[in-house]
Amino acid sequence: MNKLVISLTSMLFLSFNASADLILNYDIYSLDENEKLGKAVLKVSDKVLRTDYQLEGENRSYMTEKWAGRYVIDHNLKHVFVTNYQVMTEHYAPQLKMMASQMPNLSERDIYEMAFDPQSDPSEYLIYVQADKQHLVGHKPEDPSDIRFRISTVPAVNGIKPLSSDEFNWLLQRVREDIRFGLSGTQLTHQVSELFRHINYQHDAFPYRVEDIDAGFVIELKKIIRGPIDERELSINKGYLLQDATKRYLEALDDLAEHLEQE
Repeated sequence: MNKLVISLTSMLFLSFNASADLILNYDIYSLDENEKLGKAVLKVSDKVLRTDYQLEGENRSYMTEKWAGRYVIDHNLKHVFVTNYQVMTEHYAPQLKMMASQMPNLSERDIYEMAFDPQSDPSEYLIYVQADKQHLVGHKPEDPSDIRFRISTVPAVNGIKPLSSDEFNWLLQRVREDIRFGLSGTQLTHQVSELFRHINYQHDAFPYRVEDIDAGFVIELKKIIRGPIDERELSINKGYLLQDATKRYLEALDDLAEHLEQE
């Protein structure tokens, strides 16, 4: 992962338009045996984006409170790791300004947006191609036969009303405001929101069903709930221990960036 991507992971300049809240309920199956293994629930409001995962050995939530911070919530341990947006933004602001001064044709926002294009990171970049009108496949650029994802871009479950154009655009903008560093943190290759963002650099499409070949899972959207989300579903349970992980997170990013510069 290049230094530009690493250094800017926690900065954001995108605006948004208000929309109704969305809850997307997914079931997770084994790829080979089609056995149900767990579930994921993506909850999105104008201020909070949260995904709850329940898999064997994993009962966690990943939540972003807009402009405030990110939370990794381990429900088994009742422990919450917090990273603070303001601290991280101040840490990387000088570097962003320096890069902008060296690229007079690009604004700071241009540099930011370029940094998070998956094409900037060869280790993660995939090409998504249209298999047919309703399916995409994601493969490594150097080998079209090396397929990592198979994606259905229409609902695979009867009774699901597809996202409207307004819902699609709002959800895409919200996940772009929720960019995460590096690996998903779950057993999946990408969190469901992050995969949606990656696809849309190349196609206007929503992943209703995903075969995550590397991880060995199928993620399938089963239900969309439209309307206000109960604030209790977007809060941290009482009695959980909060730990500020911002300093440790920044040190890890800086160490990794330095290591990659030396390669």
